[in-house]
Amino acid sequence: MPKGSPQSFEAASIKFNTSGDVRTSMRLLPGGHIEARNRTLKMLIQTAYGLQDFQIIGEPNWSKSARFDMTTRGADRQITQDDVRAMMRTLLSERFRLSLHHETREFSIYALRRNRSDRRLVTS
Repeated sequence: MPKGSPQSFEAASIKFNTSGDVRTSMRLLPGGHIEARNRTLKMLIQTAYGLQDFQIIGEPNWSKSARFDMTTRGADRQITQDDVRAMMRTLLSERFRLSLHHETREFSIYALRRNRSDRRLVTS
């Protein structure tokens, strides 16, 4: 694949999962093949961009409730996890018309530390 061109899967299928099951799974197989079951769009975005739940803001409510099964066929060559993430980003953009932007925000954080003679944790 030429440098600078968007990476994509050879083939991909994304279908609604209406099983009602709460269990989810996602397996990355050799060559960039992915089998994902009962995943929300938000979960797929988190995987594709390497984000935590709190880092995604402003998504539509359905992205946290609608469930999908995704199966992909990658490539006949060794690919890295970064390649797979890039391929997932391309797929989400094409299939869901996903557009996003990055911004920096300040959040409160809490540090857990031992500050007592009995060595119990306290917040500060």
